Amino acid sequence: MNGSVRYPLCRPGDWPVTQEAFCRIISSGENVDIILWHGFPFAGTHSGEYCGVLLRQKKEINNTIIYPVLSLYPVRMDMEKEGWFQMVRKISPDIPVRAVTLTPAQAEYLITGKILPTALFRVTLSPW
Repeated sequence: MNGSVRYPLCRPGDWPVTQEAFCRIISSGENVDIILWHGFPFAGTHSGEYCGVLLRQKKEINNTIIYPVLSLYPVRMDMEKEGWFQMVRKISPDIPVRAVTLTPAQAEYLITGKILPTALFRVTLSPW
């Protein structure tokens, strides 16, 4: 590395630091479907409301169209994230955003890796 390439200081999947950065992720022209989710997956010491974002994108690679699903790491819901979610749902009707409530099992399985994020685009989800 000669220093000419600039890499982000966060890992893929990390939550953006600002609301503006969050909006840039959501408003990407590659997104064809977006799920903003929240749920209460765990009991006991890890109980609480969690949230996450799933982005289904359309990409062309070697003349083949694929639809990868990207995810921001699930985190505990707080007032800041809730405000971001509300704002994103209002910014543009052109952005395909679904706000849903996951069942405790769906949320836990998603967080623990027992199901892949892409599975949630194939099932009926309860509106938030």
